[in-house]
Amino acid sequence: MNIIIRADASPGIGTGHVMRCLTLAEELRQRGANVHFLCRAHPGHMGEVISARGFALTLLPAPVMPFDADDYATWLGAPARDDARQIIEALQGMEVAWLIVDHYAIDQHWEQLLRPHTAKILVIDDLANRYHDCDLLLDQTYGRCEEQYRPLVPEHAVLLLGSQYALLRAEFARWRAYSLKRRTSGEFRHLLVTMGGVDAANHTSLVLTALRGCELPPDLKITVILGHGSPHVGEVRRHAASLPWQTEVRCGVDNMAELMAGSDLCIGAAGSTTWERCCLGVPSVVYGSAANQQEILAQLGEHGALLEVRSMESLYTVLMGAVARRESLSQRARALCDQLGGSRVADHLVPVPCERQDVVLRRVQWSDARQLYEWQIHPQTRRHSRNSAPPTWQEHCEWLRARLRNPSSFMYLIEQSGLPVGTVRIDLVDSCQDLYETSISLDPCYYGQGLAQQALVAINRAFAQLSLLAHIKPENAASVKLFSRCGYRQTDETHYLREARHDK
Repeated sequence: MNIIIRADASPGIGTGHVMRCLTLAEELRQRGANVHFLCRAHPGHMGEVISARGFALTLLPAPVMPFDADDYATWLGAPARDDARQIIEALQGMEVAWLIVDHYAIDQHWEQLLRPHTAKILVIDDLANRYHDCDLLLDQTYGRCEEQYRPLVPEHAVLLLGSQYALLRAEFARWRAYSLKRRTSGEFRHLLVTMGGVDAANHTSLVLTALRGCELPPDLKITVILGHGSPHVGEVRRHAASLPWQTEVRCGVDNMAELMAGSDLCIGAAGSTTWERCCLGVPSVVYGSAANQQEILAQLGEHGALLEVRSMESLYTVLMGAVARRESLSQRARALCDQLGGSRVADHLVPVPCERQDVVLRRVQWSDARQLYEWQIHPQTRRHSRNSAPPTWQEHCEWLRARLRNPSSFMYLIEQSGLPVGTVRIDLVDSCQDLYETSISLDPCYYGQGLAQQALVAINRAFAQLSLLAHIKPENAASVKLFSRCGYRQTDETHYLREARHDK
């Protein structure tokens, strides 16, 4: 399966669009997709980063129009029709399953030109300010609602809205448990400052200047993070050297999750890094200068997930407020965003592969309702269910609608050579422990063929950072054997646990 990503980076555009697309690309590659990036050769285009991650890359010609931060049309670097033509030329001879677009300069006119050259289109957006011709739209902004996008997309388009769909690198999943556990400490010993990958406006220097006049613990350690392409490294280092606390400036780090997890508080920029801090429960003071960030920060502030700094003059007051409220800020932040956004999005694009090439796990859709119902009411299924009474068709439909709307429910159809043979799902039980319950049901015609084990092993691999719980009746010897073989250990008479794996 070929998947194309159109996204750009530059000092003016920032690195966030390409970075979140790289995160999604990693998830898709793990599922067997071939991912190819198409990026314009802006200064700081991040092509070397994309290539270093092992993805195919086509660089479009250098920009032919000047960049204007206030005019999104200039961010494309070329007239939209010319950009579309260049993309079409790059796609010649390629069968494209999905075209992923993450660009503020692209709207339905560009997308309509590409329609004949791809099976489906996914748009990643944050603005909700223009029309799109897409099949799937992702906006990971907290508080986004369907009413904001429904008039802007085709009737058939599926909307993935809210911070539960935030695209976070796998390293944040690996460090989440450690980070959340250490939030119970009352110490304030490590302050992290990270104002964006490029920080073209040099907000980092403004923060360090403001910190100089603050009364902070004498043994405080400050870590300052800048991206590879930051143009102000020298000035930032000079400001850091003048501070009375141990201060380290690091550029182009590859362990951001570890640094966040090890910090007690963060002064940061708005944007996609907000969701990284939320996932790890890092108490944060956030400064957002872009107009499209103000509403988001206000909503997150009202929720109690962060404290907003509106001017550097107020930084000390806000920072001390955050120190006093660290535990509360952490709890509110972690509730907004877990580590599963990439899986939720990828489920709409590519199935989860199993060890056997003829078996995959495909996301359940409403069109599967009748098939699922036939399995649900089968006597063999009811015999091993908690509730032995079969549901009515209406009850089943209501249950399925609720599952499909719930981002904390992952429900898959087990397919063998394209034919449905069963279903497996995991549902959130305890968000504080990232504990999910596993349920599996197989068409009795396919018992004894190892398909249930294929599905459970695939779930174990796809959700390694979660703890998975299974409820099994003692008389269901086949399921006891199956789950035990797949790494579940018995915890009481009816429950079996597969513990999370947090490899760093």
